Amino acid sequence: MAPASLQVIFLGTTTLYLSDGETHLLTNGFFTRPPLTQMLFGRLAPSRERIGQALQRAGIQQVDALLVGHSHYDHALDCAEVCRQTGAVLAGSVSTLNIGRGAGLPEERLYLANAGSIFSWGKFRVTFLPWKHSFPRFYPGEIVTPLVPPVPVSAYREGGTFALFIEHPAGSLLILESAGILPGALKGIRTRAVLLAVAGFPRLPAGRERLFREAVLNTGAQRVFPIHHDHFFLPLDNPPVLLPGSRAVMDWLERRCRQEGIGFEVLPPWERTALF
Repeated sequence: MAPASLQVIFLGTTTLYLSDGETHLLTNGFFTRPPLTQMLFGRLAPSRERIGQALQRAGIQQVDALLVGHSHYDHALDCAEVCRQTGAVLAGSVSTLNIGRGAGLPEERLYLANAGSIFSWGKFRVTFLPWKHSFPRFYPGEIVTPLVPPVPVSAYREGGTFALFIEHPAGSLLILESAGILPGALKGIRTRAVLLAVAGFPRLPAGRERLFREAVLNTGAQRVFPIHHDHFFLPLDNPPVLLPGSRAVMDWLERRCRQEGIGFEVLPPWERTALF
């Protein structure tokens, strides 16, 4: 890897591994992916085996920081166990840190993020920006005490939602792991790439256009990568399957990007892709 390059591996839903060869960041780290019936009627807990297998297949041995945008199970279920297996610190809301506490992570490895919090790891500078969860908002509220799995899906409260703005000498990127809209939250943000959630994308044309303008046009993005489009009730090692409705959203995004002269690319799972 060239010293100035920044690479990403897409690992399903909103799990992204970012590396410049010296420092390594991971978002969410959701690998267990319990089936729909278990999510609806059972209790959830991280699978150490599935997490270890996924990290090994992706070639991930060390992570400096694990960044969590909100605390629903499909983002944060595995965060503490991933930190345990990779040595990462955990950065996120009070709710996210209570998932870490429930798993026994020490306080010195828990980094509390509030709206506007900035952290630096190596050459990466990460800003947690306030953002809005897509509609409908499942399980709002906070996780107020250490969460010890197995627990029902409703225990994974949203805990507020962040957008992640990641700056690096090679280039900047914006990760929107939820397709809500918070007007003005991205004011002043300029980025080369946007990684944009498809799940929960606005259905009405006016809402779609508004989100596209806020996230892509107003930030000056040159490349758009869809995320959170895969069927996360299926194991990660299955061939990728799109969530219902994802194809229509991705077709719309590709068409709008083409109209604006912006690159639109779907990240292949498990493969290293050069962002910059």
